[in-house]
Amino acid sequence: MTGVWLSGAFLATAAYGWRMAILVWLLCGVIWLRRRCAHELTIVILVGAAAAVGAVRSSPPITVDAPSWAGIAEGARGEIISLPTTSGRGQSFRLAVTEVEIDENWQPAFGTICIFSRPFPITGVGDLIVFAGEPESLADESTAIRSYARQQGCGATVFARFLEIEERGAGWRRWLADVRTRLRDILQDSALGDSGALLSGLVTGDDQALTDARQAAFLRTGTTHITAVSGANVALLVSILITLGTTGGWRRLLVWQVVVLLGIWSYAVLVGGEPPVIRAALVASAAMLATRVGRRPDFVTLIALAAMVMILIEPAQIWSLSFQLSFAASLGIVLVLSGLANDGQLVGPAAVARGTIAAQVATLPVLWYVFGELSLTTLPANLLIAPLILLAFPLAVLASVAGLIWLPLATVLVLPARLCAELVFIVVDWLGGSPRVTAHVGAASPFIALLTTAIAVVTLLGMSPDARRWVNRVTTRYTNERD
Repeated sequence: MTGVWLSGAFLATAAYGWRMAILVWLLCGVIWLRRRCAHELTIVILVGAAAAVGAVRSSPPITVDAPSWAGIAEGARGEIISLPTTSGRGQSFRLAVTEVEIDENWQPAFGTICIFSRPFPITGVGDLIVFAGEPESLADESTAIRSYARQQGCGATVFARFLEIEERGAGWRRWLADVRTRLRDILQDSALGDSGALLSGLVTGDDQALTDARQAAFLRTGTTHITAVSGANVALLVSILITLGTTGGWRRLLVWQVVVLLGIWSYAVLVGGEPPVIRAALVASAAMLATRVGRRPDFVTLIALAAMVMILIEPAQIWSLSFQLSFAASLGIVLVLSGLANDGQLVGPAAVARGTIAAQVATLPVLWYVFGELSLTTLPANLLIAPLILLAFPLAVLASVAGLIWLPLATVLVLPARLCAELVFIVVDWLGGSPRVTAHVGAASPFIALLTTAIAVVTLLGMSPDARRWVNRVTTRYTNERD
């Protein structure tokens, strides 16, 4: 539990600064004065130090200001800094601007913008491009586009009516991006239509080829997260590799464990090194190291410490919605399922259902506070599609890798994954077929957000056998001391 206290103190002060640090120090002082135990003095000192480091690294919420040239520029030059996502209608990517054209004159500029353009010419990471189009301030965009652009770090958006590639990108990042694009194309060519788009989203995170109606259905049912590359992908990949190792009798061999680690980190880098994936890779690596030296990994502590390391390196990540949702979901799932594993109950559909419920409970306060909307079908939709996703992901990975060798083989291997995708569509179309399944309750106030967070924590603790045992031990210890 020491790691949990340390990371908790660090994350709290990284978010709220020195005022929270003072509160943590006061609590540490009260605990020390009450107990006066040498062992606990060490923990109190460490927690206080973690709080101080968190306060030093504290960063204000991310704000993205519109560049001064938004609304007046007629075009721009720059470098593509994200993997373009494509559909039959066009492509989108982020551009680091270096020059803008104003009144037919080019002048130096800087800023990041989100670009939407026609599907050709096909662009890639690192390409230097020039485009014609009028970047618009986010204040002029719809709420949905404004929210998306801010999460991407863009200060403006633009539809490029003309685009030309001046220089192709190069280097290892471009090579990885090309491999990822190839995997996406294999899945979309092997399973046509929305099925291929969904499977591509599961493996690479690129689901832009989904039709508008399907995207709306996923949004209404609160299931858009399934195509966002996250720690769940890494967990499934680890499960596949461990199963292969167990079947072949190599699981405890150092060589195989190195292969597993290389597979984990290769995938993490391949999909763009998103924070949730990096955190999951850190947790998986630490767990394998603990197993190697004969220790049982404590996943709750590992997730908390991995989050602390990431925020220590990049403090602004604590305000990222992606980080908040993935951290809450991972912690909720592990808190519940690790207790079931210790009780020998981590088997069958019941465990999948409890993990799904835990993720929904853990992320509810964040979603309510940020979006002010609650999907009435989120829980049943996620419960129904979770087993299908567990089957579809490894099958899609296998098909995409096989397609790198021989495309017709991917067409055959993708059939079971395509069936899973079609069943997912049946669920989301049925449960998300009407806008009325979404309740517009308004953004939660800070007090309501705090209250719902407390309720979520209590609920998760109640669902976890390990947490109940810990609470019982603390209660018994406190009662005995009073007596």
